[in-house]
Order: sequence, then C-alpha cells, then structure tokens
Amino acid sequence: MEENSTIAVIESLQLAVFPDDWVKKCWEEDFLEVAGLPAKCEEYLAETNCLGEQLQAFQKILSTWVAHCSKDEEVEGFWSIIVTSDVSHKSLIAVLAYLISNGAKVCASFPERSSGVLAASVYIKLFVLPGSAAFKVYHPELFLQSCRLLNKWSASGVVDGRKKRKSSGSFSQGSQPSQKRKRGRGKTKTNTSKNDSDDDADDNDDEEESLTPLEIRQLSLQMKNLLMDVVWVCEMYSLRQSESTAVQLLAVLINFAKTHSEGITENMGQWPAPNCSIGILAYKAIHFLCQPFHGHVSAMINQTFRRLLDHIVMMEDGKIFSSLNRPVLLVRQQAIEFVRFVTKNLGERCTLGLRSLIQHVSFKVPDRQEYRSHAAQAVSELLNCLPDMEYAKLLEWLKQLSKNQKVGQRSFVVDLMALLLETPERSLSSDVPQETAEFATHKSMVCVLLNRCSDSNAGVRSRALVAFSSCTKSKYSAVVDTIKGVITPAAPDPHRKPRRFMPTPWVGTHEETDSSTILDGTGDSNAPSTSKKKLTESPAVGNETPGGSAAVSIHTPVAAAASFGNILLTPGFDPYLPDAEGVVSMIHRRVLDSKVQVRRCALQALQSFILFEAPDFRSEDLLVLQERCADPALSVRKQSVQLLSELLQAWPRHKEIQR
Repeated sequence: MEENSTIAVIESLQLAVFPDDWVKKCWEEDFLEVAGLPAKCEEYLAETNCLGEQLQAFQKILSTWVAHCSKDEEVEGFWSIIVTSDVSHKSLIAVLAYLISNGAKVCASFPERSSGVLAASVYIKLFVLPGSAAFKVYHPELFLQSCRLLNKWSASGVVDGRKKRKSSGSFSQGSQPSQKRKRGRGKTKTNTSKNDSDDDADDNDDEEESLTPLEIRQLSLQMKNLLMDVVWVCEMYSLRQSESTAVQLLAVLINFAKTHSEGITENMGQWPAPNCSIGILAYKAIHFLCQPFHGHVSAMINQTFRRLLDHIVMMEDGKIFSSLNRPVLLVRQQAIEFVRFVTKNLGERCTLGLRSLIQHVSFKVPDRQEYRSHAAQAVSELLNCLPDMEYAKLLEWLKQLSKNQKVGQRSFVVDLMALLLETPERSLSSDVPQETAEFATHKSMVCVLLNRCSDSNAGVRSRALVAFSSCTKSKYSAVVDTIKGVITPAAPDPHRKPRRFMPTPWVGTHEETDSSTILDGTGDSNAPSTSKKKLTESPAVGNETPGGSAAVSIHTPVAAAASFGNILLTPGFDPYLPDAEGVVSMIHRRVLDSKVQVRRCALQALQSFILFEAPDFRSEDLLVLQERCADPALSVRKQSVQLLSELLQAWPRHKEIQR
C-alpha cells in the first residue's frame, strides 16, 4: 500500500540532518531568502547528489496520492501518515525551498538544477493534496519561486550544452531589440584592469555549466513535468484569494510561451492531447487562469491582454527588433490567436479588455511601415471579435484617431481603413443606433481616406491617395458605389455652401474673392489662370493646426443632399475649385504638390479614375497625365509616361489617348 512506500520515501530524505534553528529561520523569513546550510548539511547533499533519487521517488509516490484524491477514493490521508510518523512538515518544506533556491542559480550544476525542478514539482503536489491548508503548506512566494524555474534557462540553453552568458530573456538572437551604440568619453586606461576584473567575476557567477545530451534530455523532461504540474494547479486549485499570485504566475507563463513559440504546432484549444508542445501547455495554463474558477475574470483578462500587447506590436521592453524574423512573427500570431480564442470562449467578459487592447495597439505601434502593416492586420482580426455595438463605437474612435497630432497614428489609421475596405462590410444588428452604425460602413471608411488625402504630412497624403485609388478595384459593391458617388460629376448647386475644407499643403489655389468661397483664408487670388500651375513653396496649410491637433471648419450647408461624409462631391470639373467643392479637383491639385511622392501617388489615382470610368472618362484627367510628362522630377515624368502607355495598351484605338 502507498502508506508504507510514503513512509519509506520520507525517511530516505533524512530530514533530521537539517537543524531546527535553520528550519525556523526559513519559515520566519517567509522563504523570501533561504539561509545557507551548515557545512554538515552541505556535505550530506553533495554525497546524495542533492537528494536527486529520493526526490524522484517522492514525486512518483505523490503522483499516486494525487490520482487517488482525484478519483475520490477512500484511503487514509497523506497528512495523517505524516502526523502518525512524526515527520516534521516544516523541515520538509524548508529543505524543498532550499533546493528550489539553489537550483535557480545560473551557475548551478546539473544535479542542483535537476533537484531544484524535482523539489518544485514535489512542493506543488504537496499543497494541492487535501488537508494541506491545516499545515499551511501553501506559500505564495515559494509557489512563485517554483514556477519561475521554468524561465531560468532559455530554450537554447536547454537544447545545447554550451556555456553561455546569462541572457536578457530575448527569444532569438536574430531578433534582439535594436539599440544605439553608446560611446564613452574620456575613458582612462586605469579603469580597464578594474573593468576586466569585474567582468571575470561576473563570468564566474553568470556562466552556465556545460550539459551532456543525456542531461539535457533529462532536464527537459523534468521541466515539462513541472509545467504540467503548474497547469494542473491552474485547473484544479483556485487562486481566488491570491490575485497578486495569479498575476505574477501569468507573467511567468506568458514569458515561457514566448520563449517556446517555435515548438507550437497545435491550434489554440487543442491541448487535451497528451503529447502537445510545452508552448501550448503554457497557453493552456493561461486560459485556466482566466476562468471564473479563479475569480477576478475581468482583472485577469486585462492583465493577460496587457502582457500580450508587446507580443502583438512586436516590441520588447519598449524597443523594436532589428528585424522581424520568423520567431518574432510567430509570437505575434500566437498571441493574436490566443486573444481570439479567449474572447470566443468568455464572450462579453472580454469586451472591455479587448477594446482596451485594440486602442493600445493603435497607440503603441512603432512608426515603421512593416510594423504598421502587421498592427493593422492584427487590429482588423481583433475587431471581428467585438460585438456589433462595440465594433461601431471603436470605428468611431478610430476615425477620431485619424486626426491625431502624431503622424504615425494617422498613418496607421490609413493602413487600417485600407485593410478593412478589402473585407466585406459587417451587417450590424438593429440594436445599434443609426448614427453609430454609420461609422462601420465602407462609406465612412472611404471618408476617412479622403480626409487624409489632405493631411499636412506628405507621407500620410501619399498613403491615403494610394488607398483611395485602390478602392476603384474593390470587389464590394458598397465601395464601388461610394467611389462612383465621389468622382462622378454632378450638376452644380449655386445655393450650396461648403461644409468642410481640405486645403492642399504648399499649393496655391485660384479662387473667387467671394466670401461664400473663401471661408478659411486658404484661397490665393494671385494664382495663375492657366491650366499649367507652378509648384509653390508657401508654408504648409493642412487640415491641422500648427500645434498638431485637428482643426475642422464645419459650416451649416443650405443644401446637404449632395454631401458625402461632410465633403461635398464634385459639381462638374474645374481644376481651380477649392477642396470643399470637389474630390476630383482636390486630386488634380495633389498632382501639383511640392512633394514628389505625393505627385506620383496622385497621378496613380488619376489613372485609376480613368480606368474606373472608362470609356466615359474625363478628358481633363488624361490632360493632367500628359502635362506631367514635363514635370521637374524625373521619376514623375517616367511614371506619367508609363501610365499613359498602360492606358494606350488598354485602349489602343481610343482617339483621345492616341493624341
């Protein structure tokens, strides 16, 4: 029977070797710092290989006890045997705490590491046994020390047996965060010897001992068993009364999952399999921590999403990576999949946390094209997990973000809207108010792109022009109909007043001096009257204030029937109309932008309009392409010729194009 085996295993530990004063001191200090052992005890541990065989036997017998308790079998309790055998449970816990602390050292030998992992597994099994509460076996700090052993050695340190310096926790050498090299000034040679001696001392403390392939396999198996014990605790043992412990355990598990991301081959939720990877086991434990069984569901969801934020935006400790290689992208994708999985299972409890996560991704994304593209893709996927009302409200918030003073965030919204326009328009429930539901339409998204076509930053203008012109090739009827309404000429209304101005930076415009057209002072009465305008270098006039915040001039129209998203549509063609009078006129003036890239993007947009309206396109659009063949910039001239050549290939017999 297990009773006899249990007594024999505990007696093999020879707990009487460890003095009572030392045990008492460990308990009084709450295991925050485990005092050093006397020399006699150190010799005993050295002779027994840190109690390695005894701990393996103890772990095996405890697994049997745990299995019996899970099946509710009527057997004599483990703790009853401890009492009747006159075994000091305090000495047992103190010895386990010492082995865990000793095995966590970077310079620990293989026996010390192995015993530390085994001791952690034994301790976890002890406090989950029924009756352990009476002996106060569970201690939050000791439990966290046991779990932190999972992150003491990186995946590369367990795979190979080479000596390596203590790493900073990065999961790939090729994905180290980029940092600027700092150069010292006024360094004297007298400090060199001192620094060298300090480095030697650090090497002695921070170097890991070489491991043989057999030792690596043994340690890896023990680490997986420890992780399975942690998963079992998260599933069966409630941490409802210790929220801080659950939060710290969450950080350990998320870091472990990141470190072992390359080994994950399963989808989220496919963890009942006995041979699943250790990375997916970590996500399984995180999933259990977010369950109502542990209480604090909303708090744990928020903590989980907050710690996954850096994974999604692909940053580490506030720094970007030098290259977005496969490990970095894997971590990002797994984090997104886990968020979607948790949101699907917990439903509305995740809504606030998911909304906050999307907003933080939108704010924290680095101002780099590759980062923005991946962040926009992530937000696009996460938006689909929101309920209809929150989805529409968040799109309203994103529309406001498109007017933020930071260029990177405006660029991000442009990329996101372009991506959302490539997906089907979401059908919202009738519970969503009409004024809120409008923000979720393709029409509203196109409106955001149109507004950014007049951004004060040239890069944002360029991206918005490209995104807007790509809408002409959309496969969704809502987008196509919206574009038709924007660029199709309409009969002018003499009584209509502009509602919103979209002035072109650095480009003077010819306007009438009538007060009904010059409302914001952006008109230039001295502009040339010919169709060939000169590029001016006047100060930038965008739709933002000098301080950077969005400044929108809204005027009450007499007739708003022809308006689109507060932007009046094109009332016929006039290359010198102010922006408020038409979108196509605005595109024509972008062709005269002082920035070469903006002119190129505007020309590309004009060609898209011609292809979209063909064969009944505007001859004025074609004339602009011909005029830009004499642009001062060589790249613009080349692009104009290329665009005209493509049009000629599409319609080789069209008379206007042939001319």
